[in-house]
Amino acid sequence: MSESRSDWQDAVKRGLFGKAEFNEEMKRSVLKEIDQTPAMQFHKHVRFIGMAALCVIVGAVLFYSTNGTPWGEHASQQAGVVEPTQPNDSSQVLERDAIGLPVTFRYLEAKTLQKDEVIWESDEDILPGLSNKHSPLWKLYTAVELPLDEVEILDQRHVEGIGSVIRFTKMNDTATQHGTDEKYDYIGFVIDGLSKPNTLLHYGLGHLYDDEILMTRLFGKEVIKIDVQTCRTDGESCAFYIHELDGSITTYAMFDAASYEYDLDNDGREEAIVTTYKQNQIYVFKEENGELLWASIRDSLGADHRDIVSYDRDKGWFTIRDASSGDSQGSSVLTYRYEAATQSLVEVQP
Repeated sequence: MSESRSDWQDAVKRGLFGKAEFNEEMKRSVLKEIDQTPAMQFHKHVRFIGMAALCVIVGAVLFYSTNGTPWGEHASQQAGVVEPTQPNDSSQVLERDAIGLPVTFRYLEAKTLQKDEVIWESDEDILPGLSNKHSPLWKLYTAVELPLDEVEILDQRHVEGIGSVIRFTKMNDTATQHGTDEKYDYIGFVIDGLSKPNTLLHYGLGHLYDDEILMTRLFGKEVIKIDVQTCRTDGESCAFYIHELDGSITTYAMFDAASYEYDLDNDGREEAIVTTYKQNQIYVFKEENGELLWASIRDSLGADHRDIVSYDRDKGWFTIRDASSGDSQGSSVLTYRYEAATQSLVEVQP
């Protein structure tokens, strides 16, 4: 829009202020006009005012579109271009066409969590609305093997594809919970085909035992998932992904928001679909040679502050709804799926 308007302005300037010579004939004409009677001068002024008014009318027609809206106001909306909230790349251009809405993946720039490093809430989030302070890919916290005769089992349950999940205390543990004489309780695993006889793999504190624990796949790996529904004081969920490494288990990835696994592009490697409560963001993460790539579905959909985006975990679809009216029944809802061939979101009719 700016380029075409610039061309129009140049053309007008060339038409109004083009180069002209002031010759002798023109000089004589001006001197003759000076000698005209006052009546003639009055008519000249009327003609001049009429021409000026005509120029103003023409200018108004050029400046305003046919529907009465100035070209400079909401120009991008009239052109069918939707600008995303908090764009991550100033060169990003969104086009709604037959191909779909482009989904751009970028390498994640985030520091790696180090051993014994303290995570502060005041640290900067790695992405808008996502509370992770470090890369979600972890290389820490390998489970510790403990003999069963050194623990007191409080509870246990079988999980399909994993084995047993155990809640326990350590018999020789002298540490107690703050303000009480009660010992800390912990969570451990007895992994089918991995754990040694009469041992368990001690993973973390016992509060994780009450959360949903299942076997799933992420980035093409078999992983144990601990899905924590209430993980943070701000109401966000979180998810721990644990995988086998060197005869034990260790944390593979951790997301500070609700996370789902879905193979969007059908390449056999499940992406992480991360949905945040803060800022209503949806991020898609891919893993490539130990690095994470990410894309913002909210940006791809061109959502603004009035829109609500959501994810269908069963179908792998994304929806956008205009919530400005406050009426969820009457508001416009559009549904999209990811198309790997064009790397874009394509509208579907649910």
